[in-house]
Amino acid sequence: MKDPARVVSVADLTVVDQGGHLVWARANADELTELVDLAESGTLSVTVNRSYPLEQAADAWRALQEEGRTRGRIVLDIDAT
Repeated sequence: MKDPARVVSVADLTVVDQGGHLVWARANADELTELVDLAESGTLSVTVNRSYPLEQAADAWRALQEEGRTRGRIVLDIDAT
């Protein structure tokens, strides 16, 4: 990314060393809803590598273990049928 100050992580502690921001997040409904709203409006962009239905969570975990680090998130979709 050209501007590392635009990088934010909730998990990678090394993001600060690279000029980004580390954000501590608590999983509560109001804050998660706000994040969804920001993503849907385009204010917050999230890179998704792959999405799996919840029933395939074990497959998602195996893929992450095999690939190691990924560019983007692996998403478990709880509404997929």
